[in-house]
Amino acid sequence: MSNDIEQELNKQARNLRNALITSDTHEVEDDLAQVDASAKEIAHNLEKLHSIIYTEKGKQQLGTIDEARAKYLEAQGRLIKMIRAGQIDAGREFLFKELRPHQLPYMSAVGAMSELQAKGMEEFAAEAAALTRSAKMWMMIIAAMAALLAAVIGFVLTRSITRPIGEAVKVAQTVAPVT
Repeated sequence: MSNDIEQELNKQARNLRNALITSDTHEVEDDLAQVDASAKEIAHNLEKLHSIIYTEKGKQQLGTIDEARAKYLEAQGRLIKMIRAGQIDAGREFLFKELRPHQLPYMSAVGAMSELQAKGMEEFAAEAAALTRSAKMWMMIIAAMAALLAAVIGFVLTRSITRPIGEAVKVAQTVAPVT
């Protein structure tokens, strides 16, 4: 989800720059509509992250993202107003002097969340591998114990059948007439 947020942020940056470059009002509105759609996608992904992140580090990083995002969105809104008002030169200057200083910390915070998630997945994978090794060991121990128990039960059953038959044969031999 954090990778999706990063991609959407990059789309927003491209679309805002395109809106400042083009002179076609339809293209400008299309670029700004894509910025809006991208913002909705980011909000949706952040909402999902807030619902599944439970570690303290993760919650702190989400807080950092939320703070950086709020500053960025405020500056982004002002840039969009400039673009719609046709203040292109002022918008270009605003982009580099005002918006970009808010955009970079926002992107860095999202990147840090991606790294935190990747590290968490690596830790989970290591933990799962250790549990798998432990489970395999226990399965081998249980299988060996089951085989040993089956051999003991087989021996006992065999003895319980052959011993009385052997005694019956002895009795039959002692009772049988000698010919």
